[in-house]
Amino acid sequence: MRYDRSILAAVASTCFAACGDGSSGMMLAEQRIGPGGGSVSAADGTTIMVPAGALSSEVAITISADASAPGPSGATRVGTAYVFGPDRLVFNTPVTVTLPFSPDLLPAEATAGDVQVFTAPLGSTTYTSLGGTPADADHVQAQTGHFSIFVAAVPDGTQDTPDATPVADGPAGADGPSSADAGAPDAGAPDAGAPDGSVADASGLPAPTVTSFTPLSGMTGGGTAIVITGTGFVATPTVTIGGTPATGVTWVNATTLNAIAPAHTQGVFDLVVTNPDGQAGTKSGFQFYGGSCFTPTSGEAMCGDGVDNDGDFRIDCADGDCNCCAACGCYPTA
Repeated sequence: MRYDRSILAAVASTCFAACGDGSSGMMLAEQRIGPGGGSVSAADGTTIMVPAGALSSEVAITISADASAPGPSGATRVGTAYVFGPDRLVFNTPVTVTLPFSPDLLPAEATAGDVQVFTAPLGSTTYTSLGGTPADADHVQAQTGHFSIFVAAVPDGTQDTPDATPVADGPAGADGPSSADAGAPDAGAPDAGAPDGSVADASGLPAPTVTSFTPLSGMTGGGTAIVITGTGFVATPTVTIGGTPATGVTWVNATTLNAIAPAHTQGVFDLVVTNPDGQAGTKSGFQFYGGSCFTPTSGEAMCGDGVDNDGDFRIDCADGDCNCCAACGCYPTA
């Protein structure tokens, strides 16, 4: 069912008068959603779709309008801002949000395909685009990994731009989710900083932490696939090792990243995960080795098979013959 834009304007106007500084907004919808997933929708078509597994516990999901919230700089706002709650809630996997916009507010020559979803910490003016895909003539969709404030807008200088379908959010100044194992905060809980108790920046969101990575080493030529575990990871972080950016950084969830080690000089270095808001987590101990990997042609000729092939009572990585193979982390002897 479609609602006239005058109704949306009335909602925004009422919110502006009732909400004061817009810290809370006028609630339009609420629905309790658990690990099995679900959705919540407002009368104007604002919708949050939560997939199964995105939440670790049941949470009261809310949609509130906030007409007094500032819009993103460098973009033309084409809809009311919405606060999705609980503020700073972090999901294990991305959720899909749908926002309404007014076609009458589109800049000259812009189309529905140019509309993007922007997000920022509640009370902040530091917005980042999540991209956008038209849901219909006056609604746009995007994906996010956390809750804060969201608004539909058209970036300045764009028209007929290709639709973007981001994997998840990465708002500047708004990231830093807590561990998926920490559980989701209750909507009625007081605002006491990061839900998992970790240190937060001015936005109230926690910094990432790196607890481990595997393997612990790679060759100086780069190319080693690394699995990084920790807390507070978001969809668009950067990973550096010894100050050199890793490639192929993939956000799996709030506690897991995949990356490819860069080429680097020999030595032991820090591995750093940095969220888009600039907060970072560091763990030392990744070692780059020189030389090149090879498969032994004598002795323990088969490494990683769990068999003592040469009868020296040493198996696989415990055998010096396997100190330079992929299964043992590529430790060269020279």
